[in-house]
Amino acid sequence: EQITIYAGRGLLIELSDGPNCLVASSVEHHQRYEYQFWDTKNIFAGQIQTETAYYQPNSDARIPQIAQERWHDPHFNRGESGWALRVVDSKDIVIYGAGFYSFFINYNNACAQPTTSIKCQQRIFSV
Repeated sequence: EQITIYAGRGLLIELSDGPNCLVASSVEHHQRYEYQFWDTKNIFAGQIQTETAYYQPNSDARIPQIAQERWHDPHFNRGESGWALRVVDSKDIVIYGAGFYSFFINYNNACAQPTTSIKCQQRIFSV
């Protein structure tokens, strides 16, 4: 028997003049995004790592947590998976080494096998 635990959002940095420094940090398995930089500047993110939610895209990134404007949540279409990194209205953002991992479709890792043409995720970051 498998249990699915849902967490809606990862790390949000908003309205900050910085400098902010993220080194060797990891944010994983959230529904909508792992890292989101919103209307911010002067961020250094080095050796960051993400893993997308293993259960996506069924259910997809729209549910179970409802999008909230106050958290600047991205809006998704049916069947889409959450973002590893989303940067919106920000500047002077430096990403120095990042591992954005997506190994599963609905808990199945067939998409991660070297001999397959199946993509685990269509898009993983948004700038």
